[in-house]
Amino acid sequence: MRVPDNAKLGTAELLAYAANPRALRLDTGSILFTDDTRPVAHLWRTGAGPGVTPSVVDEDLAGRSFETLAALSPYAFTAAVDPGDAGAHVRRTSTDGGGPTCFSYTAPQPTFFPSINADSTSVYFADNASGHILRTGKGCDEVPTIFAADQHAVAMTPDNLRLYWVTADGHVRSRDKAMLGAITTYDAGLVAPGGIADRNGTIYVTDEAAGIVYELPPSSDPIVVATGQAGPHGIVVNMEKAKTIYWSNRTSGEIVSATR
Repeated sequence: MRVPDNAKLGTAELLAYAANPRALRLDTGSILFTDDTRPVAHLWRTGAGPGVTPSVVDEDLAGRSFETLAALSPYAFTAAVDPGDAGAHVRRTSTDGGGPTCFSYTAPQPTFFPSINADSTSVYFADNASGHILRTGKGCDEVPTIFAADQHAVAMTPDNLRLYWVTADGHVRSRDKAMLGAITTYDAGLVAPGGIADRNGTIYVTDEAAGIVYELPPSSDPIVVATGQAGPHGIVVNMEKAKTIYWSNRTSGEIVSATR
């Protein structure tokens, strides 16, 4: 990926710490993030600013790991992998304590879900075994359909009309949710993609190997948001506060923000 010489960096701020933070999502003014520390994995909530003590939203006592995360109140969806990688589930948890925890989907064969996301009606998740992006409803014991075949997505984000994703080999792609048009591939490449977020058509991605967070405007060159990050992975953008970006650094265990 080419970065312009006049790229300007934001100011990063530490918000929380966990032993092994993986994915994070914004949810009604707070941040949800997974701590994938076995044998008890946790889903945590913390504030969108410093000085807030994190609280537990969900925990798994069966030795599963919480690897990826989607959140849209009143539910959060985690990709829960069984001990020994024997199976994988999309686990639905109420974020306000108002509903039961259940499995929205259980894979018929050993696999894992590198990415999961949700909109108002559907849950999207990448199935590592097939390489497909699958889509289900938001209930329990759902039957999935294939949204995009053979993509090997590692991160996804939806807006009102499209689903955006990055592939394991560093490509950025999207497709309309109605599945009427072809898949679009963007002119971008990452060394080792971590996460992706969208804000009004502007895409934000992390390059975990390079330690860089990028902004990809729809009609201009990439912009560097932050460099020298210790394994930037999950990323979200605050839709209510212009250009405030949050990401997790897997190597250092930090949850970081930057305002541009």
